[in-house]
Amino acid sequence: MGTPKDMITKTNSQTAEVDQELSSIQAGQQVKLVRIHAGLALKERLAAMGLIPQGVFRVIRNDGRGQVIIEIKGTRIILGRGMSGKIRVKI
Repeated sequence: MGTPKDMITKTNSQTAEVDQELSSIQAGQQVKLVRIHAGLALKERLAAMGLIPQGVFRVIRNDGRGQVIIEIKGTRIILGRGMSGKIRVKI
């Protein structure tokens, strides 16, 4: 039997969901925005488009190269590959 610290670490890692880059999500998946690894200007720009923390949206197109197309509340938004790589989501 492990120490209490080991038990807490195991419990947290078993229940924690792993976030992923938006650029790695397949088309058709619905995801929730976790965080954006970018500067304030990009965060504000994405927020103006509807990408807000805990916001849910669907990936329309992602073929592994080029742009990623997402749909938020019926509106489609095209994001560049670099921008989509800075957005962390959970399925």
